[in-house]
Amino acid sequence: MLRFDAAGVFLVVSGLLVLAYALTSANNVGWGSAQIIATLVVSVLLLIAFVFHERHTSQALLPPHLADTSYWRFTFPAIILYIAGITTVYVAASFLVLSSAQKSEQGVAAGIFNVALQVGGSVLGLAVLTAVAQGIEKAYGNATSSDEAFSRIAFQSVYYSCVILSGISLLLSIIAIDVPESMRGSYWKKSQASAAQIPSGVGPTNMTEL
Repeated sequence: MLRFDAAGVFLVVSGLLVLAYALTSANNVGWGSAQIIATLVVSVLLLIAFVFHERHTSQALLPPHLADTSYWRFTFPAIILYIAGITTVYVAASFLVLSSAQKSEQGVAAGIFNVALQVGGSVLGLAVLTAVAQGIEKAYGNATSSDEAFSRIAFQSVYYSCVILSGISLLLSIIAIDVPESMRGSYWKKSQASAAQIPSGVGPTNMTEL
């Protein structure tokens, strides 16, 4: 007889929904408000209850032994961080691209942005990483493995390549991108306020007089 972990589904879905509500409402309501703090506490308690329930039920929705595999211990957390990071980057980049274009050209700008995102990630990025994996596998891989399988060192080279590409992208975004005035937050405001407080007669141009 097939059994269904209804309690586990209820706990994990409720916990994630309450957590999502807290995170999406915090900026409007306030992170220090009682409503947000209460929902965050409730979501954490529900997720903790889910983990406890999964460890003690015979029909676990997420069997605890899966956590002992290398996939769940390393790859799964990396996937979660990747999804969170790419979502943040996508939203910020789309706002930046659309705000830089005129209203009559925002549709074209959005189309170019999405095409570049798909081509860069799904086509060029995948092609580059596949070439890296194949090159490393050919040079340092396990000679006894099949031609279609990659060894551990090939997968590691792909991960390291992703880290390097992410670092280059971060550096370019900091140096090359000029954030529009309408999108500048507290960091720029604090910098402008600090610069405004410096007396006009004090600065690097007067250092030669010391």
